[in-house]
Amino acid sequence: MYRAAFISAIFAAMLTGAAHGQCTKPDAPACASAKTPFVGEKDFDECRFQMLAYKSEMEAVAACLKKDGQDERQAEAELEATLAQFNRRARGE
Repeated sequence: MYRAAFISAIFAAMLTGAAHGQCTKPDAPACASAKTPFVGEKDFDECRFQMLAYKSEMEAVAACLKKDGQDERQAEAELEATLAQFNRRARGE
């Protein structure tokens, strides 16, 4: 079920960006920057699925910016920072 939702979210994000020709940046998942450790495996997995969708969407934004002749480095840096937050939370830091 999560896989189908994940794939649908990625597909919708790609179509929306391509159809409008705009590079719309998604919001980072709130679970990535939460200050508490993951409650359990289910909590971790739900956040991981959100992060995978976010990563895909941000990569699409960076590609869109580059295609439009804009600087994609800010989108890439934001993605890396959010991934680092998620990884710190996953390690319990």
